[in-house]
Amino acid sequence: MYTNADFIRDCKTLFGDTEGNTVDIPGIGPTVLFEEPLIGFADAGDEIFETFRRKEVVGPNYMAPAEWLTAARTVVSMFLPFSEAVRSSNRADKTDPSDEWLYARIEGQEFIGKYMETVKQCMEEHGIDACVPSSDPLDPDARNYTGIDDYCVKCGVCALNCPGKAISLRHGKNNIKCNKYVEAMKKKYSPRYGCGKCQVGVPCEFRKPGK
Repeated sequence: MYTNADFIRDCKTLFGDTEGNTVDIPGIGPTVLFEEPLIGFADAGDEIFETFRRKEVVGPNYMAPAEWLTAARTVVSMFLPFSEAVRSSNRADKTDPSDEWLYARIEGQEFIGKYMETVKQCMEEHGIDACVPSSDPLDPDARNYTGIDDYCVKCGVCALNCPGKAISLRHGKNNIKCNKYVEAMKKKYSPRYGCGKCQVGVPCEFRKPGK
C-alpha cells in the first residue's frame, strides 16, 4: 500500500535527483535555489477551498479541486522554500530584488516545472491521477486552522517592507499595485522579474510564526 509517507519520501528523493536547483549566477557563482519541499494533504471537499473565490484571496477565477477533477478526494499541497542564500540576498536591498531572487523566480520556476513532471510520473506509476490525486491511500492531514490567515500574527512587517505600497493591515494585499510594481521590475531586469520583499525579514519567512 502506497502511503502518504511513501509519497513524501519519493518526492524528496526526486527533488534531489532533478537537475536545475543549482544555477551558476554571473558574478555570484553556483547558488542553490530551493530547500526540500514541504508537503501536506488536504481533503478536496474541505470548505476552506471555497473561500479562495473571494476577491481579496484569489478571486472568482479560482477553480476548486472538483473543478479540476470531478472525482478529486485529496489535494497534495507542495511548497518549495527559497534557500537561505536566496532569502538573505533579498533582505539587503529594500527596493530592488537581488540577482539570486530573480534567478530563483525565473530559473527556479523552470526547475519546479521539471520537478513536478517527475512527481506526476511517480503518481501515475502508483495509480494516482496526474492532475490531483483522487484515489487511496493519500489521506488528508488534519486542518488545525479555520481561516486562511489564522497563522498571520498581524505584525505589519510585510506592509512596511513592500516597496510598491501594496499591503496594509486594514485592507490586506492590493494585487493591482503589486502587479504594477512587479511589471516595473520586469522592465528593469528583463527577462527576469520579481520582488519578494514581503517574504523576507518577516516572522513567517521560513516558518509558521508563533502567536
